[in-house]
Amino acid sequence: RAGTGRRSRPSVWLVLGAAIACAIFGTLVGLSQMYWLVAVLLVPTGFFMVFFAQAANQRVQLGVDAAFRGRVMALWVLVFLGTNPVGAPVIGWVAETFGAGAAIWIGALISLATALLALAWQLRRSGARLRFQVLPMPRFYVTQTES
Repeated sequence: RAGTGRRSRPSVWLVLGAAIACAIFGTLVGLSQMYWLVAVLLVPTGFFMVFFAQAANQRVQLGVDAAFRGRVMALWVLVFLGTNPVGAPVIGWVAETFGAGAAIWIGALISLATALLALAWQLRRSGARLRFQVLPMPRFYVTQTES
């Protein structure tokens, strides 16, 4: 329901936020030592993973002219799913050598670093600033700087 009610193209900030949240929760899953804590943390991790994939897919599809949508989606699938044959053996070796938990948190930290680099690049490119509000409810938001 979180993404299905959306009527317009998701913002780049929403996609980046979902990627960062997924990576943070993934890192926590990999570092957790207690089974019950892993089980609890897998719920938000799975939510943000699906939410990120759905929002990114929707952003790509709605940002492309209809005449080129099929070609762009073919490239999108190649990038989104086509990297598995390269990454899977690498992460499999990490899991075999260092354990499943290490494979999860290492992969999640790589994802987090990538998402944070994309966030920094987007903030610099757009001239926006990231803000944090504590009250009345803690949240991050993006403001555009005056030119």
